[in-house]
Amino acid sequence: MNNNQMIGLCGRSGSGKGYVCKIFSEYGGLHLDTDNIYHSLLLPAGGEASPCAAELAFAFGEEIFTAEKTVDRKKLSSIVFSDEEALERLNKITHKYIFNETMRLFDSSDAPFAVMDAPVLFESGFDKYCNFTVCVTADDETCIRRITERDGISPERAKMRLENQISKEKLTELCDYEIVNNGTEDVRKQIKDILKERGIISEL
Repeated sequence: MNNNQMIGLCGRSGSGKGYVCKIFSEYGGLHLDTDNIYHSLLLPAGGEASPCAAELAFAFGEEIFTAEKTVDRKKLSSIVFSDEEALERLNKITHKYIFNETMRLFDSSDAPFAVMDAPVLFESGFDKYCNFTVCVTADDETCIRRITERDGISPERAKMRLENQISKEKLTELCDYEIVNNGTEDVRKQIKDILKERGIISEL
């Protein structure tokens, strides 16, 4: 078991979590991107569906499979969209696989600390396994601009996406630390101060 510190990191779309995680990595942290981990868990092995994909197909029907025995995520999303019970069933299945793989990667690493980058950190309950939590925040205008530039969608759609996510105020209330990332703040100093306060790095 890895006794080094696990940092739980979250933030709304467009807040710049990727940039923040990159800086944490420069200080020696292991970046555990739960979205990427989920994608990898759906990939087939040896021509067979992965255990996660197979359980999803059992729960939602074989029609969610592609010809390559991976999961058509768009089709799966359309099934759980606006169906709370189906979404809860989906999360119950996927969260256990994501958590187990995340902890496996953490336990097999000798990094001085790890950053669990989880968009639904609190909703999934993953926060309970972290030493402390950090949210990355940016104002709505900045998030909308970043989303439209990154995803090529309209500002209206970007705004709707934000409105469907946990609010910035709620995140700051839930988390131990906040990193403000509007593009004008010294993000590196904010990260360094957190790592020093938690005893992960000494004065540099």
